[in-house]
Amino acid sequence: MDIRYTALYRGSLNGSPITYSLAETTVDTGETAAERFGVAVEYSGQHASYPDVFSDRRKAEAFIALLYRGMVTPITLGDAVYDRVYMEEFA
Repeated sequence: MDIRYTALYRGSLNGSPITYSLAETTVDTGETAAERFGVAVEYSGQHASYPDVFSDRRKAEAFIALLYRGMVTPITLGDAVYDRVYMEEFA
């Protein structure tokens, strides 16, 4: 899977830089190729990426803005993504 990252937000947390990026990939569905979007966070030598979360780029960008405002780290990114997917599917 080829993943492209575009940094959308850069900040500082506890004196260390933190970067929130849009992850873009193309997923082969068997019948066609679909663009998928997700998030990546890099902080203090840690990196977490969930590239296949959204089919809508604007929703991914809005989610990344929320992560930035909340200063979500790579360690807790998985929980935030899980909560968002759960909210989208079951709320």
